[in-house]
Amino acid sequence: MNIYIYNYIATLYKFIKLTKKQIKDYMSSFQYKLTEFLFRHTVRPMMKRAAMYPEKFIEKRRKTEQKKRLPLPSLHKKYDFDEQSVGGTPYYAIHSRYKSGERLVLYFFGGGFVMSGDSGDFEFAQEMADRTGADVWLVWHKLLPEVTDKEIIESVITVYQEALQRYKGEDITFFGLSSGGSLCLDVCVYINEQTKAIPLPGKLIPVSATIQMPPTKKQSETMRKIGKKDVMFTPDYVMASAKMMSLCGSGGLLGNAIAHSWWGFPKIMAVYGSHEIYYAQMDDFKRKCVEDKVDLKTYVGEGMMHTWVAAGWLPEAKQARDIIYSYIKEKD
Repeated sequence: MNIYIYNYIATLYKFIKLTKKQIKDYMSSFQYKLTEFLFRHTVRPMMKRAAMYPEKFIEKRRKTEQKKRLPLPSLHKKYDFDEQSVGGTPYYAIHSRYKSGERLVLYFFGGGFVMSGDSGDFEFAQEMADRTGADVWLVWHKLLPEVTDKEIIESVITVYQEALQRYKGEDITFFGLSSGGSLCLDVCVYINEQTKAIPLPGKLIPVSATIQMPPTKKQSETMRKIGKKDVMFTPDYVMASAKMMSLCGSGGLLGNAIAHSWWGFPKIMAVYGSHEIYYAQMDDFKRKCVEDKVDLKTYVGEGMMHTWVAAGWLPEAKQARDIIYSYIKEKD
């Protein structure tokens, strides 16, 4: 899920007044519960309709994205970044304001491969840069159905190759939210199978990533059990997502990394919320890493929703971000 919805929710807090004692005693649970309530009554119905009418949903998203523009002048006032492009793919190179960047994070936004990132991604990326001392490049890849899934992956690899001119592969981390988390894995699969001359990055941090599409029967059963707790996605949406990808012209390269070998993959920290439907794929994520000898760490936000770490105002998100930043800084 892309981050702009969290930005919308954040503005609502400006209209909520609490006493100092209430803030001290209840802020953590109050903020999160309110966020869940708002998502359940705004985002979840939208995803339910998308599952019922995938063609209409895709067309609406396509028209919205054609009109969407980043407010770059105002973003430059808040964040320290350069506007760059390579091979027709824009990226925004955000600099750490406290340390010299000897490491790099390639940041992939969420949005189901049909929605682009938003100003909230700049906030997250700037904090990530400042807290880790690494530079962070926001990779603004194109979207389905305007391009194919292969073109999306190859555009990311083009930016990655640019990064390899300045940083060692072992000093680069792939970080992604939702579909961006899937992209962390999908790009490595593609490099392994198609362009082995390119070194893999040093670390992957997929957050709330889809690794199998469509889900297995066992995963689907678990998703049905989690479904009532998920405030974003219905089980029907997950089942329909493979059809949506097909309608967009996807050839099955995105969101289905588990169908390919992970041998030689860099170490991974997989992040999920226990109240999100895609948590149903974590057991298979673990099994895949054991089978293919991949170093895996996991972080589960108990009771948390899909990509909750993107909501920077939540105390629960701050805790998860601390762990992510420590992992980025961790030396091999």
